Amino acid sequence: WLTDLKKTSTGLTFNAELNTGTSSREGLIFVVLNGKYHKISVTQAADASLFKGAASARAREIAYNTAFITKVTSDSYTQVDDYVGMLKMQFKGQQAGTNYPMTMYMYEVDLSGDVTLAVSCADNDNASIKSTSASATVLQTIREQFAAMQTDNQSWTVLGGVNGDFFRTADNNLIQGACHRNGVCLKSTFYQENYNTVFAIKKDGTAMIMNQGQYASLKSQIQEAVSGRQRLVAYGEVYGNDSDDYQPRTAVGVSEDGMTVYLLVIDGRDESRSYGAKYYDLAELLIAAGAYNAINLDGGGSSIFVTRNSEDGTSYTDYGYINKPKDTDGTSTEREVPNGLAIVRK
Repeated sequence: WLTDLKKTSTGLTFNAELNTGTSSREGLIFVVLNGKYHKISVTQAADASLFKGAASARAREIAYNTAFITKVTSDSYTQVDDYVGMLKMQFKGQQAGTNYPMTMYMYEVDLSGDVTLAVSCADNDNASIKSTSASATVLQTIREQFAAMQTDNQSWTVLGGVNGDFFRTADNNLIQGACHRNGVCLKSTFYQENYNTVFAIKKDGTAMIMNQGQYASLKSQIQEAVSGRQRLVAYGEVYGNDSDDYQPRTAVGVSEDGMTVYLLVIDGRDESRSYGAKYYDLAELLIAAGAYNAINLDGGGSSIFVTRNSEDGTSYTDYGYINKPKDTDGTSTEREVPNGLAIVRK
């Protein structure tokens, strides 16, 4: 946790990583000066006031890294798999001087191990995704999609995931952007030029956020892809225009090295529990978590955060959702959607 150690002719300098623990930590620095060893003891105190009430180390790090969060009311971090972590956090978020309650759920997926992201669809059938509106794209709940994926891939373990692309009911449920599954391109056109975006797992195993120009040049390298709309984060900075509405949201972010994926869901339409989020809120949270690039996926009543709750995984009842989806009329509904992003261990 001691970094950037430098010895000069006049002194010694170093930096320390953020101490997100609840107790102080100690270290030793050994320096050779005039042919003699010198031992320097260093103590870094724990300061709970920095973390706005967060309890877990991951929530503390995110709360510290953004001024947007003013108070964390509850949080928990679970290691779902050796390479997958899950954060649940309720907090107050300040926008325009107002503290709104927000509830967020986030998966962190480390692609350096045996875990990756795969695009799900109805009945795990590529034919359910249509490339034009001439016939209907098939809709299905994410839990049903994950169960079908697990049934057809017994050597995999589907660990959980979120919903995917926007779709247009007026156009036979046609998805708005590109979609690739297991190296096969099912759709490569976009509803809005220079607006729809792409999240992809490349054939080399790394993840990438793409604009339409990048997608066109890299299409042959894509293993899995699902599209979104608004670019939220570009090269570590908040990108684009903010929305006017607080809504339930789903977003996906990628680290600078392409080796970590962040799947974020924020509940909304519930003023007492979770007010919803604007685009800037998503961007700030994802940057605080470590995202270098990020896009907005389908939100509103489509936003869902699915977890596995059974060893079998071949029935939709083997999965649960821990957020609280809400339609505009206030009803809580598990919506049928065209595709999603599943976290799978292969």
